[in-house]
Amino acid sequence: MKIRKFPLFAAILGALIFTAAFAPRANAILAVLYNFEDSTLGGAPDFGSVGDLGLQHPTMTAQYAAASMVSVAGLAFNGAAGDPDANNLALGLTNAGFNNLGFLQFHVDTNTLVDMNLSLAASTSNLGFSSVELLYSNDGFVSDTHLVGTESITSAIGEPISFAPIAAAAEGQSDITFRLVFNGATFNGEVPQNTVIDNIQLNTRTVIPEPASVVGALLGACGLCWNQRRRLIRLLRLRYA
Repeated sequence: MKIRKFPLFAAILGALIFTAAFAPRANAILAVLYNFEDSTLGGAPDFGSVGDLGLQHPTMTAQYAAASMVSVAGLAFNGAAGDPDANNLALGLTNAGFNNLGFLQFHVDTNTLVDMNLSLAASTSNLGFSSVELLYSNDGFVSDTHLVGTESITSAIGEPISFAPIAAAAEGQSDITFRLVFNGATFNGEVPQNTVIDNIQLNTRTVIPEPASVVGALLGACGLCWNQRRRLIRLLRLRYA
């Protein structure tokens, strides 16, 4: 009796595994991370994401005076889960009064990303940047620009800042550019106008399987069913022979 039930059991188990593999997940998935750790204190900032956690690893670019960007002590906010070095170093944006509307940006393939949100840690001096806005574009800001939102930067010791939700129009694209624009700094001679940025995260609620993965899984499920069908036929023949 146990042998006769095995094909049906295996088929049900295979169906359950298939369903679990492609069911939507509510937990946040880290898509892109910039923790600014691959540098040295006082050195040039790290704009790479290769080696960081996340599904994609695009290099960040900056429209900001290069001499006014430096690696500084990290902020103890918005560190990614599983990142042991999240708070060692951060990006220091100095001479902010000369660099209003300076920005950081990066490219993402959003074809498999759903319900995205972007967050970061930030601190500022009294004369540093007082706001940051998030924009996205599907053509590199040539003719397409969308504002996600604008958030205040108010803390001198650091705070998490979040932009959510990012519109569904940014999903399903092979190349979306996200841009963080900094503004509101006051120039005052030699008085520091500094802002610190750390742990920029792009998260998604779920990841849609690539078509090739879905086809492969379907073929595997069909193969399992066909194999169990053949076993069942053989067992029936033996039973009634």
